[in-house]
Amino acid sequence: MKKKRLFKLFCILLLSIRGEAQDTFAYQASLDTVRQAAFYKIMLTPDLVAKCRQGLPDLRISDQDGRFISYVLKSDLPVLSTDGFMEFHILSNQQIKDSTTEAVIANGTSSPLNYLLLVMKNSSAHRTATLSGSDDRQKWYAIREQIELQEAGSDTADHFVQSVAFPSSSYHYFKIILNDKGRLPLHILKAGMYTRSFTSGMYQDVPDPAIRQKDSSDKHSYITLSYKEPYRIDKLDLGIRGPALYRRHARIYEIDAAQKSLIAECTLDPLNTSFRILPVKTSTLLIDISNEDNAPLLIQRATSSQLDQFLVAWLQPGPSYRLLAGNARVTAPEYDLKYFVDTVSRNMEEIRAGALQHIDSPKGPALAAGKDHSALLLWSIIAGVLFLLIFLSVKMLKAIPGKDVQDRL
Repeated sequence: MKKKRLFKLFCILLLSIRGEAQDTFAYQASLDTVRQAAFYKIMLTPDLVAKCRQGLPDLRISDQDGRFISYVLKSDLPVLSTDGFMEFHILSNQQIKDSTTEAVIANGTSSPLNYLLLVMKNSSAHRTATLSGSDDRQKWYAIREQIELQEAGSDTADHFVQSVAFPSSSYHYFKIILNDKGRLPLHILKAGMYTRSFTSGMYQDVPDPAIRQKDSSDKHSYITLSYKEPYRIDKLDLGIRGPALYRRHARIYEIDAAQKSLIAECTLDPLNTSFRILPVKTSTLLIDISNEDNAPLLIQRATSSQLDQFLVAWLQPGPSYRLLAGNARVTAPEYDLKYFVDTVSRNMEEIRAGALQHIDSPKGPALAAGKDHSALLLWSIIAGVLFLLIFLSVKMLKAIPGKDVQDRL
């Protein structure tokens, strides 16, 4: 009986440590009042996302009794509804000599076009493309060259919509050539145009970064964007001062722990200063602009945006809800709701979070005292668990006959 009591105490201490790890969230934000039971779309602000870890595994919805509420994390990626999609016939789609992929598309309308929609399998591959037109599929004429295709990824679907804009053209056929350069081809599923139901992603502005520009003697300009928090960045819009005509190649890097990772390549010109990038959560971006023999461009402004992130959850009137964030030890939750969320109506009411607040963060000496007390309590629990482990091990070894206990120790 005594051993059972000790083992029970040991389990309670382990659970208390686990509870300490699970409940230590650094930030909270109250949700708006819920008027009726329904699925709600809970918008996540850039400040809240910045306080979470990469991928938002430490994000929770809690009710007034501390119970966690099931949710599904979604992103507002561009959406194509087939009800409003006029599909064009793809006459051919093949990779040629491991260097290019050529897709020939029949113009399904008699009117001039100034864009094409390509429905493609998700990828994070960087490609450029060339678009040409023809009326007989024999002679082809250039329409637009060096088209920078977007990189996309989705947590809600396995495809995305690539929009290719170009000068208005009435050719009967269009040919798009993807420059693979020995790499695997991209998977084009459909081509066409939208009528009324293609929806671009919605974005929220991120606080502007500090800009530091260095024009180097190696004919490159290095622009460092420093943010106050590790925000999620999906899109950049640059304010550039330069000559009336310019065309520069640029690479964008994420800087993390003195290491840089390439996340996007683009061509800057007076009509192309806004572009999507591979989603990153960072406090520093580096833009490398190749000037060649031209005078450097001056980056006067950098507006950053986060693609809308939101939670889908079933909420009821009565309880007060809050979002919890900022926990270095928890893992991402696994809720059954993810298997059923596609059946939820798209016309969900939006609900927003209030101002982000620290949890139990008194100022001055009280804060230090609170931290010291919590640390002392945690180390005391750990020491108690270690003592019990040693004590129980000794008791169990003594209970085994036929061996010298001292030899086992």
